[in-house]
Amino acid sequence: MMEITELSAPTIYRKIDMFYERCVSFTQGREAQLRQMPLGFMRLSTDRQEYRVNWTDRKDKKNVVINAIGTADKSSRYVFGMDVNYDSSIVLEDILADEQYEVDQKLKDYNRQNARLWLPYEHYLGKQLSKEVEAKRKELITYYSSVPLPISEISLGYFIEELAEDYGVEALDQLTATNLPSKGAQVHSEYTMYAHFIHLERLLGHASCLRFYLDQEPAIERACNSAFSTQIKNGSLHSLYVKINKLLNVDQRRALVNTTQKLLLKIQDEHGVDGYEARKMVALHSLRQPVAQNGERQSWFELPIHKIYECEKHVCFLTPTEKLTEVDKAMMLLDASLHPIDNFFQIVRRRLSALERPISTSSNAGRVWTGKSPYNPEMIGKQLQILRTFYNYCYISKRDKKTAAQRLGLARGAVEIRKILYT
Repeated sequence: MMEITELSAPTIYRKIDMFYERCVSFTQGREAQLRQMPLGFMRLSTDRQEYRVNWTDRKDKKNVVINAIGTADKSSRYVFGMDVNYDSSIVLEDILADEQYEVDQKLKDYNRQNARLWLPYEHYLGKQLSKEVEAKRKELITYYSSVPLPISEISLGYFIEELAEDYGVEALDQLTATNLPSKGAQVHSEYTMYAHFIHLERLLGHASCLRFYLDQEPAIERACNSAFSTQIKNGSLHSLYVKINKLLNVDQRRALVNTTQKLLLKIQDEHGVDGYEARKMVALHSLRQPVAQNGERQSWFELPIHKIYECEKHVCFLTPTEKLTEVDKAMMLLDASLHPIDNFFQIVRRRLSALERPISTSSNAGRVWTGKSPYNPEMIGKQLQILRTFYNYCYISKRDKKTAAQRLGLARGAVEIRKILYT
């Protein structure tokens, strides 16, 4: 940026701050209109993505890992949120110097004054729990070596949730090779999740029907169901976990897609049905054979219809299904997807060089330093909000020549960037 614009680094940072403020102001104004808009059936995908911040002390080479939670509408591809678990307004030194800090260490989580923040006395516990998670992951992968990988990840998700309930700490927020930020403070992921869904409920809670497809993350189900409890009670909202195998390479994905095509063609020939009915028959068959269970409350179903971007998909119904027919559940199984939000995550990695996925090697034990990565965690949230605004209001899809905001009804066409930044 300095080379192209011939501006100094401080000037560019001031510009980023200004762009961020204008984008947030513009987006808030537009999204506020959703509360008065008649909203029909909305299908929403929610997931989290993590970003690494470079260390600033060569004597302590540990990254800060910041998470962002985002939700995307499946029909319009409009992205809501991208909220990070970081608060730049906190001065950690002031908290540590306060007498209340010593008192907080002896209190239960729910009685602490700064319960939402990651503080040093919790940091060590978080690292210990992350070691337990890694050991359990290796154990489960070995145990489930003969079945699709998502089964081991599903079991790991329940193990992580048990740790969170026992210790009151998110086991994946702090890893063995991570540190707390030197500026501002890291927020417990659970608080960010709850805030994210509460905000969504205020914007979209009046929709005639809502369906959430959630990645299996500790607390994400509770956050969604708590914020939308009224909608769940009246039966206008259903939520589901979705798990896919993200470790497959392109050749493995293509092989699975070819297997799916052969299966569907075989069903069409044998039963004289079209492709839509064939997929429905596969989903109905999957509903009769759950592949994993968590007691009597949750059952997981495998859908052997592989797509190039979603292979070895497993789905779990989280809200009551007594009033749903088998066909209703089969259609939900077919529709369940995290692709809308995962697609935006991919755009984040490609469009924001500072948030590209760093390369880790066996020699650095998980510690990663790259020149492009940010040193200030605050820049992550700012860049994400700027990109989210551009993606929703300015980016024109090649598919239908429309923007996400246009499909959702928040814009009549692509918004000029200068109107966002300079009006």
